[in-house]
Amino acid sequence: MSSDTISLLDSYNRIATINENHRIFLVQHKLSKNIYVEKILTLYNLSVFQYLAQNHIKGTPQIFEIIEDDGHLIIIEEYISGRTIRSILDDGNLFSEEDAVRIVVELCRILSDLHNSTPAIIHRDIKPSNVILTSDDEVKLIDMNAAKVYQAEKAEDTALIGTAGYAAPEQYGFGASNAQADIYAVGVLLNEMLLGVPPRSATSDGRIGNVIKRCTKMDPKDRYSTVEELIDDLKQEIPVNVPAKKTSGKSKYRIPGFRTGNTSHVAAGIIGYSFILFLGLTLKVQDAKSAAALWIERCFFMAICFAAVLFTFDYMGIWKIIRFDKIKNSAIRVLAVLGVDVLIVILSIMIMAVIEGILH
Repeated sequence: MSSDTISLLDSYNRIATINENHRIFLVQHKLSKNIYVEKILTLYNLSVFQYLAQNHIKGTPQIFEIIEDDGHLIIIEEYISGRTIRSILDDGNLFSEEDAVRIVVELCRILSDLHNSTPAIIHRDIKPSNVILTSDDEVKLIDMNAAKVYQAEKAEDTALIGTAGYAAPEQYGFGASNAQADIYAVGVLLNEMLLGVPPRSATSDGRIGNVIKRCTKMDPKDRYSTVEELIDDLKQEIPVNVPAKKTSGKSKYRIPGFRTGNTSHVAAGIIGYSFILFLGLTLKVQDAKSAAALWIERCFFMAICFAAVLFTFDYMGIWKIIRFDKIKNSAIRVLAVLGVDVLIVILSIMIMAVIEGILH
């Protein structure tokens, strides 16, 4: 065990065992006294956890520490208090159609953020024990252990991961898991919330049953193409008062580096923006005829830099406006973003040349 691993583990005290077989523990930080979940994984997708640690998805546990050591991945993540759908069902309680649809719509919104991330992330283990209802009645999706980055060029999954009864057929070697794999599991979950059994045993009647049947079609092409489409259908079939997706009025406008509150992101943001300001404020323009002209050019330079940063990191969902979110191949999307950044610089230089002509 490396010194980094020993140092990390020495910062926490294990106070309870959540699942001995899966090596999941409840731990307490020695200094802050905060409670976290520690996971020790032997089968994992490192890129998924690295992405989620840097880009927290609302409705999932926030990841605070990641250490890969000797074939194991140690995760320290947020502890989410509440009851799982599994525990509620095991107590003999079923859900009304209205409650079930509300919960599934909220779950689909979490999946939407995962599926539309860059790169797209497929959870692959949607089931009652991985969906938590908090005391505030919020829906949380946990356990990213089986999650993978979607790769359109792969014909099938390289590892058969998932839970029997909830995993889509393609997760058993019949194809590559994509958003439709999660949609399949959502259909099974919804049926179990309503009837207490999976669709293979009995299917809910009426319009909601039709939604479940479409979710659980054997061929992924016959299912809903996106969770957004599933959300729209659910809300049409069962009109319920589903709250709008919550976006903090303040966090909505936070610039890249300050959106998640992650300490490392904030530090990187401070360093990056400070560097841009330093370059802008010390910029020397030989042809500037006056102090006013010099400061106009300095401000314009900083504006170009900030515009490129905001676009590169998809500020306020700008990629969705210009349909970049529809580009599934991550390499092509990166090239497209870099292309727009270059275009921003070229257009800015042209505009600056016009301004210089006016000032001079």
